[in-house]
Amino acid sequence: MRKRLSPRELQVLGHLQRGAPNKAIARELGIADATVKVHVKKLLRHFGVTRRTQLMLVDKQTDPRVTALLEALRRIAAACPYPALTASRALHDYGDAP
Repeated sequence: MRKRLSPRELQVLGHLQRGAPNKAIARELGIADATVKVHVKKLLRHFGVTRRTQLMLVDKQTDPRVTALLEALRRIAAACPYPALTASRALHDYGDAP
């Protein structure tokens, strides 16, 4: 069973999902930039992802659709040498492409 996220980790996740950089998150929450980096690393590990952009897709309740999309992104990222193409290809394979 996974540990629950702390209130601060949830705050950092919310800022990440809005695309805020570490320095802006640190300033907003009144914590050090290094502390934000620690929280980001914990969040990456918690959700089993490797990139902060993947955290932007994570629903705080871990919606099954999000979990499936993250799995598709992981598979494609491993096979695709062009990171910019991975998200659009994953969406296409997942069936949500326009």
